[in-house]
Amino acid sequence: MDESASRRAEQPAGPAPPRPAASVWLARGRRLLALSSFRRRLLARAVVRLVVTRVVVAVVPFGRWYPRVQRRIRAPAVDASVPHVELDQVLWAVHAAARHVPIGATCLVHAVAGSLLLARHGHPSQIRIGVARGTEGGLEAHAWVECGERVVIGATGDLDRFVAFPVDGARSLPMAFSRAGDSRSGPDRAARDR
Repeated sequence: MDESASRRAEQPAGPAPPRPAASVWLARGRRLLALSSFRRRLLARAVVRLVVTRVVVAVVPFGRWYPRVQRRIRAPAVDASVPHVELDQVLWAVHAAARHVPIGATCLVHAVAGSLLLARHGHPSQIRIGVARGTEGGLEAHAWVECGERVVIGATGDLDRFVAFPVDGARSLPMAFSRAGDSRSGPDRAARDR
């Protein structure tokens, strides 16, 4: 038996060892380069929007940014310089960015970033925020995005258990999530505390 055959015989049979991090990043890079230039630009916009939204949600009080976002996404301004992109393509970019950008984003960050990108490309949407009783008796918060009657971001199998705040009741949201002595209140705080 030659030396290489004896080494193979000594190795236990089983699952393959995990791929090194470098090969994972190389594979992602190849997939990125295989995309059309249009899809790469759309994905880059989604990544930037996700990162910026994560920072804003973490730093700016809910009552200051949420009403502005709601105004922008309800009736998106049509900009002739921005090409109209099909809804499914925008959703692909948002979901791909959320999967591959490790920034610790919550469902609220995904919902806000996604709805702003949808508005940029002419798709009105609505951010919904709901609460449900958790398994340990506490409250759980969840955010999702609806386009028409369709849930396009944040759909979960148990979405029906969440009681959504009224769409026009956005002014009451900061109070609903506030805690005594906590000036940075909002559903982002409740989602982080889960």
